Amino acid sequence: MSIRFLFALIALPCIAAHAQSPLQEVVITATKGARAIIEVPATVAIIDAAAVDRQQINNIKDLVRYEPGVSVRNAATRFGLSDFNIRGIDGNRVLLEVDNVRLPDAFSFGSFAFATRDGVDVDLLKRVEIVRGSASSLYGSNAIGGVVAFTTKDPVDVLTADRPFGGSFKLGYSGEDNGRSATGLLAGRAGAWSALLAYTRRDSGTLENQGRNPAPDGTRTVPNPQQGYSDGYLGKLLWSPRETDVWRLTVERNRTDVFVDVISSRGATPTLSTLLQLANDEQRRNRVSLDYEFRDRDWRVADGGELRLYKQDSRTRQYTTEERIVRLGPTPSARLREREFNFNQDSVGTELTLRKAFPGQRVSQLITYGAEFLTTDIDQSRDGFELNRTTGLRSNVVGADVFPVRDTPLARARQTSAYVQNEITLGTVTVTPALRVDRYELDPQLDAVFAADNPGIVPVSLTDTSVSPRLGVVWRASENFAVFGSYSAGFRAPPFNDVNVGFTNPLGRYTTIPNPQLQPESSDNLEIGMRRAAGSAFWSASLYFNTYDDFIESLSFVGVQPGSGWLLFQSRNLDQVRTYGLEVQGAVPLAAALPGLRLKAALSHGVGDNTSDDQPLNTTDPAKGVFGFEYRPAASRWGAELIATVVDRKRRIDQRSSTPARGAPATGALFASPGYTSLDLLADLRLWDGATVNVGLLNLTDKKYWEWSDVRGRSANDPALDYFTRPGRSLSANLRLNW
Repeated sequence: MSIRFLFALIALPCIAAHAQSPLQEVVITATKGARAIIEVPATVAIIDAAAVDRQQINNIKDLVRYEPGVSVRNAATRFGLSDFNIRGIDGNRVLLEVDNVRLPDAFSFGSFAFATRDGVDVDLLKRVEIVRGSASSLYGSNAIGGVVAFTTKDPVDVLTADRPFGGSFKLGYSGEDNGRSATGLLAGRAGAWSALLAYTRRDSGTLENQGRNPAPDGTRTVPNPQQGYSDGYLGKLLWSPRETDVWRLTVERNRTDVFVDVISSRGATPTLSTLLQLANDEQRRNRVSLDYEFRDRDWRVADGGELRLYKQDSRTRQYTTEERIVRLGPTPSARLREREFNFNQDSVGTELTLRKAFPGQRVSQLITYGAEFLTTDIDQSRDGFELNRTTGLRSNVVGADVFPVRDTPLARARQTSAYVQNEITLGTVTVTPALRVDRYELDPQLDAVFAADNPGIVPVSLTDTSVSPRLGVVWRASENFAVFGSYSAGFRAPPFNDVNVGFTNPLGRYTTIPNPQLQPESSDNLEIGMRRAAGSAFWSASLYFNTYDDFIESLSFVGVQPGSGWLLFQSRNLDQVRTYGLEVQGAVPLAAALPGLRLKAALSHGVGDNTSDDQPLNTTDPAKGVFGFEYRPAASRWGAELIATVVDRKRRIDQRSSTPARGAPATGALFASPGYTSLDLLADLRLWDGATVNVGLLNLTDKKYWEWSDVRGRSANDPALDYFTRPGRSLSANLRLNW
């Protein structure tokens, strides 16, 4: 860690030691019940709708721009934003959910297939909660690295007590990609009924960077031309027959289409010239859910709870068109290649959560318990053809593939879970033990396409039961000061695509093979911390130490096939991976210097190790600090904030490449992203009651920098490194009208 980070870590608790903060804000995800942050034995971040407007948040990467220890990776050449990384753990190990419904998995295979998890529009959200660390005791598999919980808006977020009908309209512009957006919401209430209709439209262009080389080949650093649009629909109908009961029907639809001219894929060799590559990536997600919430009952088994039924379908379709010149014989031939990738996940689930309170003078208890059942059908395939424009012949043989193919068989996954949590309060101490039992079943189907593509490979079923305990302790030493600690065990069932996978490339002389012996990942997570909060000032600090046993490394090189000499790749369990680090945040008013002025800061420093191979864990982000001066005079119509983001250089790297397809080695040492400091200026102005304009000038100094998550695994001598730089100076703005 650099000297500036050490200084900041020492200074922050000192400057905030006489202050307190908005740690009284209520969170739900960490305990499946409403609790002030200061009372929660975990580290949780909250981002609300006001922050989305004020901070110029247009996507999930913007969402964590000022959240040290959390990042979102961007596959810049084509596929865009992929997934969340929390404390060095990423991918499907982090659970994403919207309105308590799990979002689909990410899936990638090769250069033309990448299903991401960027399927939620931020302008339809009223809040986001990010739980750092394992939450398997309440959420089961896929929460081994943390939880990102999206909550969509309700009619109450638009209406007021004396206004039975209202709406909101927002116009936005993002200079980073010349993006434009419009969001409209209408809500109404009549007696026990209320409803909400919302729609968001986004149109985006090319995401800018600081590259300058426009070459039409792999050395290109100027962005590939890109156009995209998305539609987000949200409808809610609520019925409250009494104040303590709410029935909620939700219909949600998200659609994204992106068109890319992948100029960086062009190039020529003595035998092949790629003249053109066009991409069209489509993503759809539809959800229908019915929720019933109740409270203030005097039943023996529960005082309140929720029942949820839902159905969700997701579709990813990606099309790739290539024009090529092949020189394998005496006469060159023009070839057209078409590829299509499909990844579909259809889920049906139900969840019941009940709560029962046992008040007492010395000891009180709140028991939360429930069950969850989820069935997911998975369908992945690739198809395509090659047309010889010179001879007119069309073939389904494209490279190493004989289309159609499946890289994983059709599969159905079932998860059945039961959990219980007891919040026991003894005076100033709250002890929260929790336990969850999950049974996971994977049933593949051997269809004709997979059998023809993978002769000799028989898909295997998998059944596993895991128990995930947790113990949290919070000591309220005073009204404004708390100490907390927690232990949690996590687990993650082996993914369907690691258990059963098949791909053979005769030209490259390598093959991937399934691993039916994969064991579930498990983790042990420790965290201790302190918080002080009162008024508008606060500070908090926490230390964490996590170990992950049987960590699954996908498609690792495992040896050479006897006889043939082919390279073998297979997913495998690593003995252990560990992550540990420190997180600090705080804010303190500086009214003595200038009324309305406040200093805010947040820092994260984490370390990750693959102890199986005695190598650093490359998914760990470098140390990051966010410091801001916020000026918001009392009773004023305007406010402003100057934010500095300070990131250390990437210091520890496993130089064995894991990014190139199927473990192909990188050329030379891997690139280590340099440290950088960037400045953002945010301002907001209330034009009149119900009308607010927000403006952001991002990267004020036009700093050229890379984020480690975007360049992880790339060679230091890659001539196209500048392609992955973040945008330079840009202006973003939005206008919101409420009535």
